[in-house]
Amino acid sequence: MLEHLSNYIVAAMVSWAPPSVHAYAHESPDFVEARYYSIANDLVAVVSEEEPLNLWNEQADVLRAHTAVVMISIASFESGQFQRAVDEGRKLGDAGKSKCLMQVMLRDGEKIETRRQCFRIALSRIKESIAACPNSPIEERLAPYAGGKCSVGREASIHRMKRANDW
Repeated sequence: MLEHLSNYIVAAMVSWAPPSVHAYAHESPDFVEARYYSIANDLVAVVSEEEPLNLWNEQADVLRAHTAVVMISIASFESGQFQRAVDEGRKLGDAGKSKCLMQVMLRDGEKIETRRQCFRIALSRIKESIAACPNSPIEERLAPYAGGKCSVGREASIHRMKRANDW
């Protein structure tokens, strides 16, 4: 199951950010594909260990797959199409406050030293975001993650959820 989910996630990544988009960084397609598999394997490991998002009335395995697709969709937007510099922590967002593929803003006492830590903290933030906007449509519940409030970041939330749902 996990290998199939990793393959599914890599297929989404390649569809949304073909390896050729990383040519500017002198990354070969084989290198990008290997990096994508590494990212997918780390994501799948985290979603298999953590409680999945419960936005859909489905079995646990399907919820985990949906959770992984939502997360990789968010990462595709937040990291500028899975940029290696963002993944490796050499490029930060939000004036240096956001870190890793998921562009997580760290809180006091938090640190991200591995990609799995990135995904684990991001999943927690996504759950907080969803819980913060219980009256919003599902597509808009990532607004706090993307913009800080239910009323800010709705458009970004819609784009991220649409990409995931369309996959």
